[in-house]
Amino acid sequence: MGAAPAVCLVFLCGVFVSALGDEHSLYYLYTIQSKNSSDRIYEFSAVTLLDDRQIDSYSSTDGVRTPKQDWMKEMKESEWKDGTDKLKYDRELLNWVFNKQMKAFRHSESDGHTLQWRVGCEVEKDSGGSLSVLNCTSEYGYDGQNLISYNWTSRRWSASVSQAKALEEEWNAGPVDQRCEDCVHWMKTYLKYSTTDTKLTSLDVHVFAKKSVTDSKKLTLTCLATGFYPKDVEIELRKFTTSLPEHLLTSSGVRPNEDGTYQLRKSVEIQEDETAAEYNCSVTHSTLEVPLIKKWERSHSQGALGLAVGGAVASVILTVLVGVVIFIWKKKQQATISTASSTSFSMISGPKNLKVVEISPTSVKVQWEKAPGKINRYILFVSLTQTNRPSLTGESIRKIMVSSGKDSAEIKCLKAGRLYDISLVSEKRGVQSQKTTVQVTPGSKSSGSLGGSMENHHEIIVMPEETSSDPDRRPNDPPPGEQLTLLPSTT
Repeated sequence: MGAAPAVCLVFLCGVFVSALGDEHSLYYLYTIQSKNSSDRIYEFSAVTLLDDRQIDSYSSTDGVRTPKQDWMKEMKESEWKDGTDKLKYDRELLNWVFNKQMKAFRHSESDGHTLQWRVGCEVEKDSGGSLSVLNCTSEYGYDGQNLISYNWTSRRWSASVSQAKALEEEWNAGPVDQRCEDCVHWMKTYLKYSTTDTKLTSLDVHVFAKKSVTDSKKLTLTCLATGFYPKDVEIELRKFTTSLPEHLLTSSGVRPNEDGTYQLRKSVEIQEDETAAEYNCSVTHSTLEVPLIKKWERSHSQGALGLAVGGAVASVILTVLVGVVIFIWKKKQQATISTASSTSFSMISGPKNLKVVEISPTSVKVQWEKAPGKINRYILFVSLTQTNRPSLTGESIRKIMVSSGKDSAEIKCLKAGRLYDISLVSEKRGVQSQKTTVQVTPGSKSSGSLGGSMENHHEIIVMPEETSSDPDRRPNDPPPGEQLTLLPSTT
């Protein structure tokens, strides 16, 4: 089997669930571009990810499917051929969708456009080997924008832009999509062979500090855990025996290493003159019987050590993603193919259609469509908008925890006539989804349903997640300097 060019693709809307215990995921990531077309047949590339590990790649340039795991060479010839035929069939479908959407947008292929498709499933394997579906995904993006997605609960397609409405109507009028069932079939096939490659690996933990880049009187204390598999890991930075709250930390997110293992880095700003304070890092992982605790050893060479380790980490991050394909929906920017990229990953599906359903002078009630699959909880972030936030009062961001079984919450103690941002994420094992946000101004009227049209001062604007220029900030971290206040859920 020939070699295929290594590619690193970009796709932000959603992503991958790790194989934690008996949970497994399988995703197909496809990209088609209008460059180098022949008779409107466009350049196509694909990769398959099993439990977050790339298992194959396919490129229309040479028409070759290349295995990325040794166990794939043990597959039956008929299974390999069927898997290759599937990729070729999906190319034909994606090519048809691409042509249709370029016409809908009135785009010319010579302008250079991109269509991406992520389809797959997450399952749980019981002791008898049976698979139960936790979540299925099928979503398309055009030139970096969400295009259309499939809801496996309602079995309906939903367009994100008006140019995809015709596609939505056509697909909803057709047969029920069977790709979830198809994904589970291939999951069973691959898991038959991949068991020998999913060995647990131990991890290394490093704690170091360097001068803060934002405050000369502070240090940036970092805990780095690397070389672990499976992906699920918990890191706590502690002062003496007390864990520091998550909103004070910055995180790299779980990132892949070149050898198929993972790394995670968390940091916190501390005072340089805290000579009496004792800081340590506590790491919990399935390969450890008890949490591994690594103490920060303060020394004169600490700054140099931090720079050395930090430089090594940066080098790893810049290289490990070559050949690993990650899709990122990027707002207002055409998705491009890159040979090196680093980003933090959202590991779980998030809630959708966040909206305000009731308003009073000092409170609002919000409602949302539940996130598919298993989660631990929802988190609401409530703050005045930047333009309405007093510069001297230190108005904080409120953080409200909501049970995973809920689909609504009441937010109290708001200020009438002020514009608020209300953001919602789902969380599973400390990993947060992409957030959805609404804006609302508490009014002077009594609580009531917001059915139909709304007055201008109650206008609600749904906004997509913006990417951060700071690689150490998680997508849902508050802006620098903001504090979070923990409030009990009112639901």
